[in-house]
Amino acid sequence: MRAELCEKRGADLGEGPQLFPDGSMRWVDLLRGEVYRKSKGPSALERSYPYEISKVLPWEGGELALTRYGIEVVDLTHTPVFSLPLIASQERGRCSDGTVLPDGSIALGIVDRELRPGRGSLVSVGTDCQVRVITRGCTIPNGIASLASGESVLWTDSATQMLTLLDWSESTGLHSPRPFVHIPDSVGTPDGLVADSAGGAWVAMWGGGAVIHVSHEGEIDERIEVGTPFPTAVAFDVEDNLLITSGSIVFREQSLPVPLGAGDLWIVAAGDHGTRGLPPVTSLLSTQCATSFDSLTTIPSGGSTNYSKWREEDS
Repeated sequence: MRAELCEKRGADLGEGPQLFPDGSMRWVDLLRGEVYRKSKGPSALERSYPYEISKVLPWEGGELALTRYGIEVVDLTHTPVFSLPLIASQERGRCSDGTVLPDGSIALGIVDRELRPGRGSLVSVGTDCQVRVITRGCTIPNGIASLASGESVLWTDSATQMLTLLDWSESTGLHSPRPFVHIPDSVGTPDGLVADSAGGAWVAMWGGGAVIHVSHEGEIDERIEVGTPFPTAVAFDVEDNLLITSGSIVFREQSLPVPLGAGDLWIVAAGDHGTRGLPPVTSLLSTQCATSFDSLTTIPSGGSTNYSKWREEDS
């Protein structure tokens, strides 16, 4: 199975495709701080930030962005509503991938921008904006999604090649992380992921030029070839097509020509992959409880992410 080129975008680091309740999609160019909206036609630039943005999620009354410094919420006119700082300005972390949990709370990763081992964390943010650290000591907290049962969450630390399963309930939150499936290095590095209606998930393979399917039993049972080495994330659109983002930053960092397909959007028709997505869940973070928090990480000042170095270390 092969993905088809959907849009030529040339993003530095396309990321975070996300279906919204109105049937539109959002995706971002993480490094440029750009948010794109896609419906029936080509993607349109919706707004820009002066710093990195990793994903945009549905929020009641608007959108919720995961940014360099934390969570920023805007209304339907993109007017700022409130922000929730998670990372101090002097620190060198940023928000990574995230998802809305079944009760409207948020789970997201916080990553060291230099990708130093053990400096990342997985946190949850309740609808009352209370922050809870789920796990520390990870390196590249990345793709995360609630599975079809509504009782489990699948999450990856890209540096370990491991997909991790966590239990979830409204009363207990996220807990009991345990290994689910180890991805062989030869397949690529697990990046963004999306759950399907049968209890499995599609996972983008950074450096592997593919998106793989992992069944609810933890078996790799399908592979989609993508026409670029660096797919970053995958999501279902409203018609159950798979939309795949990708990056070109590795080529730019090495001063190499950017090949066709790098940083572009790719698509696989619903009839080709044979799976179905789950309805999007809207975040219910309360405007009444938003406040500043002390940093959750201990990342000193330093440089920015080098994606070429990341891939070299993984290979």
